[in-house]
Amino acid sequence: MKNRFTKIIFMSFIIFTVQLFAFQKTGAVSGASGGGGVGALEDVDGAYLNPAQIAVFSKKVFAVSASSSHLNIEMIDNGRDALFPAGVTYTKIDENHIRTEAYHLIIAYPLYTSSLPKLNSTQNPSTSELAFGVDVSLREIKLEFLDEKYRQTVVSPGLFYQMTDSVFMGLVWKNKPLSDTDLTDSLDKNSTVALGFSYVYDKFAKTRFDIETADNEKTDFLIYKFGLETFINDWIITRIGYQNDNAHSLNYFTAGLGFAGPQFGLHYAYQSEARKTTDPLHTIDLNISF
Repeated sequence: MKNRFTKIIFMSFIIFTVQLFAFQKTGAVSGASGGGGVGALEDVDGAYLNPAQIAVFSKKVFAVSASSSHLNIEMIDNGRDALFPAGVTYTKIDENHIRTEAYHLIIAYPLYTSSLPKLNSTQNPSTSELAFGVDVSLREIKLEFLDEKYRQTVVSPGLFYQMTDSVFMGLVWKNKPLSDTDLTDSLDKNSTVALGFSYVYDKFAKTRFDIETADNEKTDFLIYKFGLETFINDWIITRIGYQNDNAHSLNYFTAGLGFAGPQFGLHYAYQSEARKTTDPLHTIDLNISF
């Protein structure tokens, strides 16, 4: 009886803590841009933000992202010899007395590709693409001070549309559970729906804007994410962003710096202290293209 009472008290504390400190653990590119990127074409964060994005990249990428509370490892293959765009990823989040580990299988398919006509003789033709992707993951949830481990299968389908070489948009249904656990709905049924847009201006600046529902697809509270990237030259990128999380009463600023070389990239993100949190968040990414 005592152990059951202790478990109930602890679960209540965990649920309250999750509502206060619900951070989305993305890589440094998205993390420095307000956490958005569902509609922004990224070879590092795209696999986590919108699985359909990998169908638009024609290369292979290995990437690692790490902070004090999370680790992401991914291998994406959409190179010339690939039968179809696919990838495998591993994620681990250890925060708020909860450890979540997940193994992801991502498969994407280009639905439509066409070349848009040139506006003048000096321009190259733009490309318009529509792709579908799905992320199927097996995750294991472990709560501190409890012996049980809870396993669950979730799926994240998404669409990605490249209207032109400068305009992109995406739609994704994140973490839709295919199986249930003995945990409360706020822990094992926290799916959301996100819509994202991005615009690239003359290969100099890139803006992104995401709108996301709260947990369990509720629309009474929305999460807004905004990011701006500026390309100092072909390799150096600066980033700033802001997130207004009405679902968890969290508002914070982000910033970062990135190196995007022809063979590898190195990116850093800083997330300011949000209300009722104690420490800022630092994230570092390393990605290798081949």
